[in-house]
Amino acid sequence: MGSTALPALSRVKSPGGPLLREYSPSRAPSKEWVARRALSVVASFGALIGATDFNVALNALGDAAFSVLDNQAYGLGVCH
Repeated sequence: MGSTALPALSRVKSPGGPLLREYSPSRAPSKEWVARRALSVVASFGALIGATDFNVALNALGDAAFSVLDNQAYGLGVCH
Protein backbone atom coordinates (compact mmCIF):
# COMPACT_ATOMS: atom_id res chain seq x y z
CA MET A 1 0.00 0.00 0.00
CA GLY A 2 1.64 3.25 -1.11
CA SER A 3 1.41 6.36 0.95
CA THR A 4 0.53 9.76 -0.35
CA ALA A 5 1.25 12.79 1.76
CA LEU A 6 -1.87 14.77 2.56
CA PRO A 7 -1.99 18.33 3.85
CA ALA A 8 -2.67 18.74 7.53
CA LEU A 9 -6.37 19.26 8.18
CA SER A 10 -5.63 22.57 9.86
CA ARG A 11 -4.37 23.88 6.51
CA VAL A 12 -7.32 22.71 4.40
CA LYS A 13 -9.61 25.54 3.35
CA SER A 14 -13.33 24.91 3.50
CA PRO A 15 -16.17 27.02 2.11
CA GLY A 16 -17.31 27.92 5.62
CA GLY A 17 -13.87 29.10 6.76
CA PRO A 18 -10.92 27.29 8.33
CA LEU A 19 -11.45 23.91 9.95
CA LEU A 20 -11.50 24.08 13.70
CA ARG A 21 -10.14 21.64 16.26
CA GLU A 22 -13.38 21.89 18.23
CA TYR A 23 -17.03 22.17 17.32
CA SER A 24 -19.37 24.67 18.87
CA PRO A 25 -22.40 22.89 20.35
CA SER A 26 -24.57 24.19 17.52
CA ARG A 27 -22.26 22.77 14.80
CA ALA A 28 -21.21 19.48 16.38
CA PRO A 29 -22.19 16.34 14.47
CA SER A 30 -24.43 13.97 16.36
CA LYS A 31 -23.03 10.74 17.74
CA GLU A 32 -25.42 8.90 15.42
CA TRP A 33 -24.01 10.75 12.37
CA VAL A 34 -20.45 9.83 13.36
CA ALA A 35 -21.47 6.23 14.11
CA ARG A 36 -23.10 5.89 10.68
CA ARG A 37 -19.88 7.05 9.00
CA ALA A 38 -17.83 4.69 11.15
CA LEU A 39 -20.14 1.79 10.28
CA SER A 40 -19.66 2.59 6.60
CA VAL A 41 -15.87 2.60 7.02
CA VAL A 42 -15.90 -0.75 8.84
CA ALA A 43 -18.15 -2.29 6.19
CA SER A 44 -15.96 -0.95 3.38
CA PHE A 45 -12.79 -2.21 5.04
CA GLY A 46 -14.42 -5.59 5.63
CA ALA A 47 -15.29 -5.81 1.94
CA LEU A 48 -11.69 -4.98 1.00
CA ILE A 49 -10.31 -7.81 3.11
CA GLY A 50 -13.11 -10.25 2.39
CA ALA A 51 -14.40 -10.35 5.98
CA THR A 52 -17.89 -11.74 6.46
CA ASP A 53 -18.10 -10.91 10.16
CA PHE A 54 -18.41 -7.36 11.51
CA ASN A 55 -16.11 -7.98 14.50
CA VAL A 56 -13.41 -9.42 12.23
CA ALA A 57 -13.63 -6.33 10.01
CA LEU A 58 -13.61 -3.98 13.02
CA ASN A 59 -10.58 -5.67 14.59
CA ALA A 60 -8.70 -5.74 11.28
CA LEU A 61 -9.44 -2.05 10.70
CA GLY A 62 -8.21 -1.25 14.21
CA ASP A 63 -5.02 -3.18 13.56
CA ALA A 64 -4.52 -1.38 10.24
CA ALA A 65 -5.16 2.02 11.84
CA PHE A 66 -2.69 1.35 14.65
CA SER A 67 -0.14 0.20 12.08
CA VAL A 68 -0.52 3.46 10.15
CA LEU A 69 -0.24 5.46 13.37
CA ASP A 70 2.84 3.49 14.41
CA ASN A 71 4.49 4.08 11.02
CA GLN A 72 3.73 7.79 11.19
CA ALA A 73 5.12 8.04 14.72
CA TYR A 74 8.24 6.12 13.70
CA GLY A 75 8.71 8.46 10.72
CA LEU A 76 8.54 11.43 13.09
CA GLY A 77 11.00 9.83 15.50
CA VAL A 78 8.35 9.31 18.16
CA CYS A 79 8.79 5.80 19.47
CA HIS A 80 7.03 4.18 22.38
